[in-house]
Amino acid sequence: MRKTTLEKLAGLHILSGVETGVIQEDHYSAKCNYISFMLDGKRFTAVEDPSDGYRSCMDYLTVGKGTLNNNIPDTQVFILIDENVAKFYASENNQLVLEVGTDYQSAWYPCFVASFRPENLPVNKKRKRKEKDK
Repeated sequence: MRKTTLEKLAGLHILSGVETGVIQEDHYSAKCNYISFMLDGKRFTAVEDPSDGYRSCMDYLTVGKGTLNNNIPDTQVFILIDENVAKFYASENNQLVLEVGTDYQSAWYPCFVASFRPENLPVNKKRKRKEKDK
């Protein structure tokens, strides 16, 4: 795996999986949160720098090969970089489905962002509509 930047994610892609969890990084005493996602067949993983009990940020982003435990139907997404956060919008319905990066809205308390919103995936919106029609 090699490190990459959020800026390189900008543009149109196919999202096909998302997974979250915790890992133990050698250079931190605490466990770190991570979010992995499949984009155009490549596995990306963003790992948190836990800093202290009140602050965190995205430590690094890697790209490589591999699979995820949570696959989703191929979803075309458009990724915009808003400050230090990559925002993934489903092209079909313009809904935000994934956010990754660091929120610096409070300079004193930056925060690692790893938010997946599966309810906004077009496949789930269609499923909700079908359930309402019954």
